[in-house]
Amino acid sequence: MSASAPVRSGLDRLRAGEGPPLGGVPIALLCHPASVAADLIHVSDVLRGPIGAEIVALLGPEHGLDAAAQDMEPVADGPATIPTYSLYGDDFDSLIPKPAMFHGAAWLVCDLQDVGARY
Repeated sequence: MSASAPVRSGLDRLRAGEGPPLGGVPIALLCHPASVAADLIHVSDVLRGPIGAEIVALLGPEHGLDAAAQDMEPVADGPATIPTYSLYGDDFDSLIPKPAMFHGAAWLVCDLQDVGARY
């Protein structure tokens, strides 16, 4: 690979047909606002559209899918037809994902591209 070759995300590679066929596969999708392809199309739209996957659950990190929820605030910011969950929890007793959140999913797809941390 040359030094000038572009970096391609797993999502862009899937869209180009370089990966397992996901058409019709029921997926639980863990994502956030930075989960986009090179053309800035969100992973949920790419998976449901060109790839043809069936998203059965949307899971968001601490502040929900759109990163707008406050600390331990319940989230429901996905499409009305897809169950949406925060993996952060609504209270201290709910910080562990429940098996029901993954009901019907054959795969868990995780696309968290921007995991910056400061200490």
